[in-house]
Amino acid sequence: MGNIIDFEAIRKEKEEQLLTLTLEHASQLQNYINKNVNIREMVKAKHIFNAKVERNRSVPFSSLEDLLFQDWLKHDYLTIRGTTIYQEFIHQFSKANGIHPLQQVLHALFMASVLEPFKVIKFEEHHIYAEKILTGEQAFIYVTSPLEITTNKIVFFRSIPIFTQLLCISDLFVVDEEKMNKFFLDFHKSQDSWRTFLKKNAIKYVWNCP
Repeated sequence: MGNIIDFEAIRKEKEEQLLTLTLEHASQLQNYINKNVNIREMVKAKHIFNAKVERNRSVPFSSLEDLLFQDWLKHDYLTIRGTTIYQEFIHQFSKANGIHPLQQVLHALFMASVLEPFKVIKFEEHHIYAEKILTGEQAFIYVTSPLEITTNKIVFFRSIPIFTQLLCISDLFVVDEEKMNKFFLDFHKSQDSWRTFLKKNAIKYVWNCP
């Protein structure tokens, strides 16, 4: 009996390792932005962002609006060199640390992530039970900070898969029914795939969220 392998325990250990690695990676990305994104790049990014969301650039960001801008800046904004800030970060990270197979997987997951809408079913301190708006697929999402969200609300966030659950790697942005109706109307008119449409346009519907 002592030689029986506990595959569930092994899976949980690997899940915890990947979760820890992912959170460290997200922290390293933020540190990179704080140290390396210069004023010229930031001004260009804000100009493009303001145009995309049709924002009056003379009005300061609210705290929630700034969180949305920062998420877009990390993952979707194209720099003067034509790459995302995240791509530049992993290039520098790889030069300094080399490439481990697990890091390659992590990089691919981050690059594929988009702000995506979910309908909240229920929540616990560090988990959201929700369904994907497009497919109705059930999702179990881990969030790093305790939260309280009203059930049946539509929430946009960015996530990556960690074994059987998703890890939220952005803030949470609640969107009202009117915005979602406009979102679906525009999506069905578009020729883009679901993920391409989200990557191009999600911030327009999340902007000025409650």
